[in-house]
Amino acid sequence: MPVIGFCGGPPLTVLSYVLSTGTDRELEVTRKFMLTRREEFMEAISNISAALLQAAREQVSGGGVDAVQVFDSWLGALSPSTIRNFYLEALRDFVSSVRELGKPVIFFSTGTSGYLEVLRELDADIYSLDWRVDLARASSVLRDRGGIQGNLDPYVVSASREECIREAMEIKERMKGGRAGYIFNLGHGVRPDTDEETLRALAETVHGGGA
Repeated sequence: MPVIGFCGGPPLTVLSYVLSTGTDRELEVTRKFMLTRREEFMEAISNISAALLQAAREQVSGGGVDAVQVFDSWLGALSPSTIRNFYLEALRDFVSSVRELGKPVIFFSTGTSGYLEVLRELDADIYSLDWRVDLARASSVLRDRGGIQGNLDPYVVSASREECIREAMEIKERMKGGRAGYIFNLGHGVRPDTDEETLRALAETVHGGGA
């Protein structure tokens, strides 16, 4: 069974944890640091990128992973303009460096439904989308850049098995025949309160009949 490696928070999200000593989901602390101390911000991003790249390298060199998923969870707190002016080059370099390790790279961020034109500038093989993204639009914008993955709402999965299966079937139908390289997945991690039987039913629904 294929195994996906994990490279969490590169590198902006990790920096937000370092600066705030906790969760800075709106990146209030991080944005102030970025905008007022740009040279120090870039140095911090460079150092974190190097450490995270080493972690990814060890996963790949150990022979245990078939792909690496890069999570920059709080990227959507920034405006597209701020991303382009302060961060995109560093993020693009990081994703490219992970890709050079010889495994496909899946890039995931949240709250970036309006930033698909920015994401397409990354050198990823697969773009993993959260539940806020319209798959038809994403397929159109990213068609020539790589595959797409996602994007069932994890809150629906935890709250209602019936709605979970209904939405999964909608996603399957929407992506049927219209997108090569599509991978069904949730639009974020599985919530702790999710019923295991719901996940089992979801897997059977996705595999049954093929999309």
